Amino acid sequence: GLAAYFKLPTKPPVTWCIVIAAVVLSLHMIARTTRSGVSMITGILLIATLGLTTAKLRTERVAAPVLPVAIKKAVVSGRVVALEGRDDGVRRLWIDVMQIEHIPADLTPARIIVYQRKRAEELSIGDNIRFTADLRPPSRPARPGGFDFARQNYFDRIGAIAFTARPIELETDAKALPPLSRTERLTLGLAEFRRRIGERIERALLWEVGAIAKALMTGERGGISEETNEAYRDAGIFHILSISGLHMAITGGSVFVAIRFVLAGIPAIALRWPIKKWAAAAAAIAAFGYLLISGGAHATIRSFIMILIMFLAILVDRPALAMRNVALAALVILAVIPESL
Repeated sequence: GLAAYFKLPTKPPVTWCIVIAAVVLSLHMIARTTRSGVSMITGILLIATLGLTTAKLRTERVAAPVLPVAIKKAVVSGRVVALEGRDDGVRRLWIDVMQIEHIPADLTPARIIVYQRKRAEELSIGDNIRFTADLRPPSRPARPGGFDFARQNYFDRIGAIAFTARPIELETDAKALPPLSRTERLTLGLAEFRRRIGERIERALLWEVGAIAKALMTGERGGISEETNEAYRDAGIFHILSISGLHMAITGGSVFVAIRFVLAGIPAIALRWPIKKWAAAAAAIAAFGYLLISGGAHATIRSFIMILIMFLAILVDRPALAMRNVALAALVILAVIPESL
């Protein structure tokens, strides 16, 4: 159902998707009463229809204006929600846009990505800024069937790409700034905490060692040079730089083994209490913490769900089947983030 939605040349209205899902659900309920093989067919159709409807609802939920044409020297005001340095000296910033001069509010992109050269000023996540940049719409695929950056940017609510070599000014007029909600403060605080972790790693480990360690801990790979990336690709181990099952298993597994090992050395506790379950609970918390600072890529979320299921299985004295974990993780991710397909 999800694949069919993304392949459609024109997208159906929400009402059509809901009506079709309701009709197929009714047919499935009728087929179940007949106790025939027809119920299996209608069940498959129902799941596919629900996938189609899920994709449509997600598309409508994230809908935001996209810049239709390029604009030169646009004055932008917004809030920094993420930033990342790159090996070529260019800084990349994700900005929640408050205003773009001469563009009506209903046509203003909700978020943009800014590439800044010749940076001198220090910025932190949560800073309110103002700058002049050249804006253009998100890129389409470079070749037929190639990766569609515009579609990815759409689901990230990114409506434009900006380029600037000019200085960025901090907004100081508190009256002109909208207040942050509790969720926004929590999200920005976590992003700033993640950025500071990356900075400490880069200060402690010199050269590209720090950039690689930062990628393995926070998921930010901008500091790794293209030559190093190519070396990893040529060796067939580029996936190591992307936080996924290996990294989550090392993190959660290390905490699980360490805590169980320590508690097993204390007879007064080991002989009276379920230390294996204690270790599993602690490891699940550690894995969740790793997920929070990792950037939350799709592969990382999938890995977290799988290892969480395994630790929950330990807590309820059930076996954890790896392939079933894959299926459950896929179902959760596709239901919440359909575009991850």
